[in-house]
Amino acid sequence: MGAAGLTEKQANAEGFQIVVGRNEGVDHHPAKLPETSKQKVKLIFSKGSGVVLGAQIIGGQSTGEMINILGLAIQKHMTASELAIMQYGTQPMLTAGPGNYPIVLAAMSAVQQMYV
Repeated sequence: MGAAGLTEKQANAEGFQIVVGRNEGVDHHPAKLPETSKQKVKLIFSKGSGVVLGAQIIGGQSTGEMINILGLAIQKHMTASELAIMQYGTQPMLTAGPGNYPIVLAAMSAVQQMYV
């Protein structure tokens, strides 16, 4: 489990108008590899600016590295759109697949909500 920045509850309490992006998947590709874990990613964005305010991840061994990426994204005021198109390296035994990378999919989920 890992967390960075504000939780959804904290962001609401602080008065932010937010959009929440979510993704559920697995942390290896293909999913049949040994020691594959389910993974849930939740990203909190400011609705007006799209800036990432917080992130929570539950999953396997890649959780630590992913939350570090998101901690830097928070520090650098990255937006959902930027996270959705950012370049990520993947490796079958260590990460989700490049077409199913959880940060990208959670950010894309938020972008879709922002522009509907």
